[in-house]
Amino acid sequence: MFGQVQMYNHTLAMKINPKETHKGTILIIDDSQFILEFMFHFLSMCGFKVLVSTNGESAIYQAEYAQPDLIILDVVMPKINGFEICSRLKKNEATKNIPVIFMTALSEPKDQVKGFQLGAVDYITKPIQQEELLARVTTHLTVQNLQKQLREQNWRLQQQMARERLVTTMQERIRQSLNLEEILNTTVKEVRQFLQTDRVIIYQFQSDNIGVVAVESVGVGWKSIAKQTILEPCLKEKSLEFYKTGNTRAISDIYQHDLPQCHIDLLAEFEVRSNLIVPIRQGEKLWGLLIAHHCSKPRYWQQVEIDLLKQLVTQVGIAIQQAQLYEELKEANEKLNRLASLDSLTQLANRRRFNTYLNEQWECLVQKKLPLSLILCDIDFFKLYNDTYGHLAGDFCLQQVAEAIQKAVNCPAALVARYGGEELSVILPNAKTEDAFFIAEQIREAVKVLKIAHARSPIDRYLTLSLGVASIVPSPGFVPEQLIAVADRALYRAKEEGRDRVLIGEEYPLVDRAENLQNYR
Repeated sequence: MFGQVQMYNHTLAMKINPKETHKGTILIIDDSQFILEFMFHFLSMCGFKVLVSTNGESAIYQAEYAQPDLIILDVVMPKINGFEICSRLKKNEATKNIPVIFMTALSEPKDQVKGFQLGAVDYITKPIQQEELLARVTTHLTVQNLQKQLREQNWRLQQQMARERLVTTMQERIRQSLNLEEILNTTVKEVRQFLQTDRVIIYQFQSDNIGVVAVESVGVGWKSIAKQTILEPCLKEKSLEFYKTGNTRAISDIYQHDLPQCHIDLLAEFEVRSNLIVPIRQGEKLWGLLIAHHCSKPRYWQQVEIDLLKQLVTQVGIAIQQAQLYEELKEANEKLNRLASLDSLTQLANRRRFNTYLNEQWECLVQKKLPLSLILCDIDFFKLYNDTYGHLAGDFCLQQVAEAIQKAVNCPAALVARYGGEELSVILPNAKTEDAFFIAEQIREAVKVLKIAHARSPIDRYLTLSLGVASIVPSPGFVPEQLIAVADRALYRAKEEGRDRVLIGEEYPLVDRAENLQNYR
């Protein structure tokens, strides 16, 4: 049955139009029929177009021809492994920009580092959690779409800038920043200098007839109206439609132009004698107005001035949209970074973040010659708990324990992480042995206070923890793996001696950094 699905999707890949817009097209590469079927049905149900491949050569061909938005790639593959496939994809001009997420059961940091060095954007570990899979896929597709939009906007910007050297120069100055306020301020300053006029403002709509003077450039001796909210009684629906369609309005003398009296009164209040209004649009949306005010006397606006400003506001509209897209991209990247460092079940730091933070603190404390402590925590008889109450209850149990540990630690510099399975860890910078032991006891008691029933525990009717503590003053004679090894041995002894207790690790033998540390892991 799945073979038919696979053949169907291969046929679909041959016919796909890369410009079709759905939630996104995902190519999954794995030699496991079970994994392919699981991910195909789950992601299809989530609204994605899913393509599948079971071997490297076919996958590379599909990626080049179908141009998926995202590739999920198993590391361990027959004939051509995932690393080689990724390397070939990234060397191919047609596929190098397609983000690749590795899917693996490998937990060695060197394997993950190798994947990132080859150009992968993320890892999904097996067994696959649906929520994590969906979150990572959605985040990377969001980032990919934003990047595509940015590239398209940049391309359009370059095409338009080539039309006119003057606009190019002005726009180059505007484009120095992706900060929206800076872009708008640069625009009004450059336009006022170009027009040699008394005031230039950008009026940003908040509703159909209410807006705010977002930014202003004003000459010496003339009234400032920056940040004023203006209720324009004369800006009726007819006027709005006029600007929404891209029309400009040039008034040489407000007293010689057929304007409603309410509009004349408003302009006179702002000392305006002549004005030029150019709409700023984003697609079909009227975002605001670029308005030049000539205050000292009437002024006839030249057509070349109007045309150049029309060209410029097109660029400004793109700049505004790009600034907003940039903010969205930053937010997506921040979310991705949080996701990459977070365990999806417990919301604690994950193993990758644990390794990074431990090494960072180690290097820092080597210089400061201050202590570093580590606590490893293991839920006693957790397999029996899962067998008794089920895996959903086990997941909830882990979440409760994680929250209790986080609260019990209550130290800004500490990092609480899920070390693996039912094993949790606490990194305590600048904490001596006695401090770490005290915190470990606080953790043990905090979990007991939860009174999580554990009917099959041989030692207590409630859930308990065993904990191992290790402390060291980092120095060039030691490495972080030794600290982990000593804490792990202390945890093992705590289990051997009856569980539900905290034990402190033994002293550290001196070793050379180059020595094989296999015995300490």
